Amino acid sequence: MTEIEQKFKVGDIVTLKTESPKMTVSKLNMTRRLRGATAGQFDVFTGNVDCQWFLNDELKTATFNQDSLEPFTE
Repeated sequence: MTEIEQKFKVGDIVTLKTESPKMTVSKLNMTRRLRGATAGQFDVFTGNVDCQWFLNDELKTATFNQDSLEPFTE
């Protein structure tokens, strides 16, 4: 499996490439892989991130593929 480059880090402010509210990256989603039968395990980035934002004073959370996001710019 090829490693996926992480475009964002926890705490980054992002938006969807289409119109969306400002969101904060809250988690980089990882999956566990085996190195071999006896070599142990390691974590690999899946390409998905969890984001949080507020809508009408209610905290929302969703998972997005990082390719659907862009850094927030004012």
